[in-house]
Amino acid sequence: MNIKLMNYRFLAFFGFILILPALILVFAGLSHQFLGYSGMLNWVNFQLFFFHPVVVMGGLAAAFLLNALAIVEVSSKKDTFFRLRPHISLLNVWIILFCIFFTSVIFIYLLAENL
Repeated sequence: MNIKLMNYRFLAFFGFILILPALILVFAGLSHQFLGYSGMLNWVNFQLFFFHPVVVMGGLAAAFLLNALAIVEVSSKKDTFFRLRPHISLLNVWIILFCIFFTSVIFIYLLAENL
């Protein structure tokens, strides 16, 4: 197995661990709002440090940055600053897309709740 491929998979797995609080939070809220199922909300203890806003948003930001750095490399040439690697790992792209989706859902919820 290629060492770089293993690093991509490790960063994708680590990114998934970092977005777990947001995943649970978003799906608990969406299942309650649209399906009327409050089982996840009863199961989740929101008093835990796991669901602190700094942990949720910080985990999303860290997962986004780690997986973005896995697919973008800084070139040593003077003509280009950033260069995309030709072998982009789909796992890393999926983690980035999940980070954008969860951040968008949380932001929309904050707007809807406070307006």
